[in-house]
Amino acid sequence: MDKIWGTSFHVCRQVPGESFRAAMTRHEHYLALRLGLKPGQRVLDVGCGIGGPAREIARFAEVEVCGIDSCLAHIQRAQALTEPSNLSPGQARFLVRNFTATNLPQGSFDRAYAIEATCYAPDLTAVYGEAFRVLKPGGVFAVYEVALTERYDDQCAEHREILHRMESVAGNPHLKPTVEVMAAMKAVGFELLSAEDLADAPGSFPWYRLIDGSFKRMGGFGETLAGGCLAAFYKTFSSRWGRDLLKYGEMVGILANGRQGHVEEMIQVMQAYCIAGEEKLVTPMFLMVGRKPEV
Repeated sequence: MDKIWGTSFHVCRQVPGESFRAAMTRHEHYLALRLGLKPGQRVLDVGCGIGGPAREIARFAEVEVCGIDSCLAHIQRAQALTEPSNLSPGQARFLVRNFTATNLPQGSFDRAYAIEATCYAPDLTAVYGEAFRVLKPGGVFAVYEVALTERYDDQCAEHREILHRMESVAGNPHLKPTVEVMAAMKAVGFELLSAEDLADAPGSFPWYRLIDGSFKRMGGFGETLAGGCLAAFYKTFSSRWGRDLLKYGEMVGILANGRQGHVEEMIQVMQAYCIAGEEKLVTPMFLMVGRKPEV
């Protein structure tokens, strides 16, 4: 996966003339700046994946980052990628943990953050509450949350179908409206310092540009393998000749029976992501910054 998408499993905004890699790094640096990091602080990455953001933030802010993830394969890959990264010993470490019950000491971190990870929690108050517990008094938690915008209408059958398609491939529980994710932050005790939808920022390409089949938005077909593969896949198999190609492949035995259906289902999911983005029904970057009270 990291050979295709890179080591940071998230999306970002991208401005004209900016490379995809630079845009991803800027997205992470902005989060670090909103956390108000200081050199030497201990920081928790909640749902770290294979550690791309953890390593970048550790290097950028000169802090010690502990990344946690429930997937052993992710943690093993994070550790392998960190060894040759030229970070100081202990500056980026990774543990297999359930982010709703980490078993980490109470009040052991100065800062904590999550990037498009906490949406997989069945109960947001459980994961936010655990972040609150492990933070020191006065500690700050910043999260890029995946959430439903005010434009999403659960009474609209089309909106519900789009959301169902997205959730069927992402594997996360039902996404929550922004008003509910803010309420969850407050419910566990955080003082909500700010909340904003960065997906609405003017002057940037949309976050879903890598899957909408538009090569011109990506700064060149080969900028990233992810961009080229996803856009080519989308443009090819959403077309009539692409579907006919799949059908012929099954007929002559090149493709396994049922592969056409699997590809068409994936195309429907990609279309759902694009529609959700175009109609601004879902945001993957609702940024909240909360502080644990001093007393």
